Amino acid sequence: MSAVRLRQQDLHRAGQVLREGIAAGDADLAALAVADSRSLLYLETAAPAGREAEVREDSIFLLASITKPFLGTAIAQLAQEGRLLFADAASRYVPEFGSHGKAAVTIWHLLTHTSGLAEAASQPAWIAGAGPSEHFQAACDSYLEFTPGSSYCYCNSSFWVLAEIISRVSGLDYRNYVREHICAPLDMPDTGFVLDAGQRGRLVPVDLDPKVVGFTFDYFCSLALPAGGICSTAADLTRFGQAMLKAVRGLKNPILSSAAARTITALHTGGIQEHGSGRPARYGLGWAKTPNHAGLLSSDAGFGHGGATATMLWVEPERDLVFVFLTNVWKDNRVARLALNAVLGALP
Repeated sequence: MSAVRLRQQDLHRAGQVLREGIAAGDADLAALAVADSRSLLYLETAAPAGREAEVREDSIFLLASITKPFLGTAIAQLAQEGRLLFADAASRYVPEFGSHGKAAVTIWHLLTHTSGLAEAASQPAWIAGAGPSEHFQAACDSYLEFTPGSSYCYCNSSFWVLAEIISRVSGLDYRNYVREHICAPLDMPDTGFVLDAGQRGRLVPVDLDPKVVGFTFDYFCSLALPAGGICSTAADLTRFGQAMLKAVRGLKNPILSSAAARTITALHTGGIQEHGSGRPARYGLGWAKTPNHAGLLSSDAGFGHGGATATMLWVEPERDLVFVFLTNVWKDNRVARLALNAVLGALP
């Protein structure tokens, strides 16, 4: 089934959900895009009344944790070139990470959030406003909260280690690697960890309270956080989703083989429960699968990721669909999920 059968009027409800979310304060400046594997079908921007000029189709948003699929894809590129294995110990490439019982932690564990790495070990670096090297060192110095592979616990710190693996294996800093091997081939000029002066003028600031989250927007951006620091536009992120859609469907694309794409977007945590809650873990390799508690109309084949800035990228291979929702509030992405359901509900 192809999303190309969708028309502008079919997506009216999704646009209405966007505007309702803004009115309720659950989204602010926002962009919504829908595409199939061939073309962009729909792109709408919206803002609170009187602020429409603050958002444009080329506005740049902080993706937050949608960054993780970029890192997962980068690792998969190195895997398909025969330069590493997902089963390799992370310490094979980053020996200093193997301390405190972490020698058994593999790249697979890091990508699936099953490493057991203690996120709390990074808190002093956040409190101190430390730089990237200190955050990386905190991940290396961390300890394990559970046996690797025995449980699932979402962990941002592990992506500092993955970023270092990308850098050491490829010879390129992870930020440059993502730009050269993912963004450039897909013609995504407004996507990256570092923005130039002109791009910073189009960056939509995130509405967050440092007293609540513990850091400022500027500090967060300065880290080029491998787990959440990429910025992008709706059109650029759609191209990334389309490339993954094509790869999973066995179609030609510039960044990933079908074998690699299908591997990293498959469910890898079947039978594993989330640490603490006991809920079934639903995750691939840097890509999320539909959580059973998310209330989505998505299929088992669907994959994507959300972000703390209430953002969402979702791909439905069986429906030939890419969905992008970008906004700038530090909260749950309920509006994105409602809008995705409205898009899925418009399909025959």
